[in-house]
Amino acid sequence: MSEEQERSAGLVEEIETDIEEDLGLKGAGEPWFATVALSTALIAALAAVAALLSALETDENLRLKIEETIEWSSYNTAITEQLILRSRNEVLAAMGEPVEPEAAQRLKGYLEEARAERERFEEAKLESERAMHSHHILAVAVTLFQIAIAMNAICLISRLKPMWYVGFVFAAGGVAFLVWGLLP
Repeated sequence: MSEEQERSAGLVEEIETDIEEDLGLKGAGEPWFATVALSTALIAALAAVAALLSALETDENLRLKIEETIEWSSYNTAITEQLILRSRNEVLAAMGEPVEPEAAQRLKGYLEEARAERERFEEAKLESERAMHSHHILAVAVTLFQIAIAMNAICLISRLKPMWYVGFVFAAGGVAFLVWGLLP
């Protein structure tokens, strides 16, 4: 190798060292760096799963809200039909006209229908609230995972290994909320 090539190779090596120092890459070959990076990737995957589940709960809540609205509307329709029939019977009775014998049976049917619709409304409302509660729990899990990822990034940039442990605490909290959010 010529003297000029040796000098060029030395300059390239010097420049690479300066760049590593400037970018903070010196020490990136340490074994715990790879472990931090791998754990961060795992935390990011858990965050993605929690975010997806949270979004699915939001969608389920929206579907249940629509169902709840339909049930409430059906309940109101049954009540209105009952009131119309009752008013009709009262008007006929006040006019001295005979009330149809099946009117009482229809009135009873409307009452039963209204009760059934009210029960379905209450069930849909409870399910909707459950889905929203689950969404909120999973959103907390996502937030904790994101904080853990940030702590791991700080750990790598600052070379403060204890920050990795702080990240693990947040990740453990994220896992706890993820599991809680999946429980019925």
